[in-house]
Amino acid sequence: MAIQTSIKRSFILWNVLYIVLCGGLGAWGAYDYWVTIPAQEEAVATYEELNVRRAELEMRGVLWTLLAKKTDGTITETESETLEEMR
Repeated sequence: MAIQTSIKRSFILWNVLYIVLCGGLGAWGAYDYWVTIPAQEEAVATYEELNVRRAELEMRGVLWTLLAKKTDGTITETESETLEEMR
């Protein structure tokens, strides 16, 4: 009588589950790599440009405020020094 062996059914199911899980996580990683991350890099570049623009506009606002105070004659000594530094 010959010995007959076979693979247990649960072993096959677990391996199929692992393959599906690894494939799903791999697809998710590939999607992040080729779609999500480049989109985020574009958003970061846009944010940095806008942040520089915002800083420029804030400096303009301070400058115009100090110039208006100087015109009105209500500027303080420290504000006057700040105005001279900004010029």
